[in-house]
Amino acid sequence: MVSKRMGFAILPPEADLAGLAWRNSAIEKNFERALTFLQLNQRLYPDNPGVYDSWSLYYEAKGDDQKAKSFYDKAEALRKRAGSN
Repeated sequence: MVSKRMGFAILPPEADLAGLAWRNSAIEKNFERALTFLQLNQRLYPDNPGVYDSWSLYYEAKGDDQKAKSFYDKAEALRKRAGSN
């Protein structure tokens, strides 16, 4: 509604989506809701390393250390790529 009034898209900040995902996975253990925030965050900010850090925390909370590490590695690769530009 605000986007329509303003005439341009107003997106939720990446950090807010990450925080909602973390709260839902780590504190509330509501992994389904956390997944919704993570998917939206990745769709809106696919090149932001923080998105993949959030996925890493999600899988850590679920006890899947292998997936957590793979997302952490992706975040680090994006950071390195951004630093080389």
